[in-house]
Amino acid sequence: MALDVTETDRAVCVPDQIRAREGRLDLVVVNAGQFDPGLTCEIDAARAARQVAVNLTGVVACAAPALAVMRRQRRGQLVLVASVSGYRGLPNAGIYGATKAAVISYAESLRAELAGSRIKVQLASPGFIDTPMTADNSFPMPLLMPVEAAVDRLLAGMAASGFEIVFPRRLGYALKLLQLLPAALYFPLVRKLTGVRVE
Repeated sequence: MALDVTETDRAVCVPDQIRAREGRLDLVVVNAGQFDPGLTCEIDAARAARQVAVNLTGVVACAAPALAVMRRQRRGQLVLVASVSGYRGLPNAGIYGATKAAVISYAESLRAELAGSRIKVQLASPGFIDTPMTADNSFPMPLLMPVEAAVDRLLAGMAASGFEIVFPRRLGYALKLLQLLPAALYFPLVRKLTGVRVE
């Protein structure tokens, strides 16, 4: 069934509808994203709100009712798709990155709360994937990954017991290293790497 994740009243009903039809709800992968590229300093509240509605509120609107069903049946698997953009603030992706950072935090909280239960919560953190969402990007996309390879990596991670599924790994781990840098080193480096200049 098709679902607009911003229609939160409808999203609440979907997990129960699936369970009624199939008998149980085993797996939910929440992959909702809207990227509105541009300088963060030029994005107004309305543009920001549209991204938040899809990337964060829409994710919770799908995940929360699914978890309610899984808790009643005492089992299930929930995978939340964030992005390596959520690891640290990057030029031209301030709002998108902020929403994905929020999804990362949300997934971590759920994993901690449900530890020891039979509900497995996982986080998928993709880099640049060759999809229609990235097709119009005018900036270099390092380690752009074909959809098929991304799907294979996601499925392999979902079959394992780990929490975070990162792909492509080289990009993800490079950005994780940037998390460790102090601000005095991070900002000059990211400015040099991205070439973004605002006068």
